[in-house]
Amino acid sequence: MTKEEFDGLPRLPARLTAQMVAWLLGLKAEDLSISAVKKLVPPLNDLGPGIVRYWSTAEVLLIAKDSNKLRLITKAIYLHWKNRSSSRLG
Repeated sequence: MTKEEFDGLPRLPARLTAQMVAWLLGLKAEDLSISAVKKLVPPLNDLGPGIVRYWSTAEVLLIAKDSNKLRLITKAIYLHWKNRSSSRLG
C-alpha cells in the first residue's frame, strides 16, 4: 500500500503495519523499530525476529496526541543514531 492509498482510506484498519504506524507518527519505518524496542510504541505481537508485527490503531492515535510520548520517541531515535555514529567514528 502506498502513502496515497493509506491517506485515502475512508477509515483506518484496527491493526496497522510498521509502515502505516510510521506514516501516522511521522517516522521512518526503521526508526519505528527503535521505538518498539524501547517499548515506546509497543506492537500487539512480539513473537521474535522475522515475524510481521502489528500495532493497535487506537494506541497509535493516542501516542500521536501525546506530545510527551512523542518527545521520548524523538529522543530515543536521536540517541540511537548518535551512539551508532559515535561507535563508527571511535
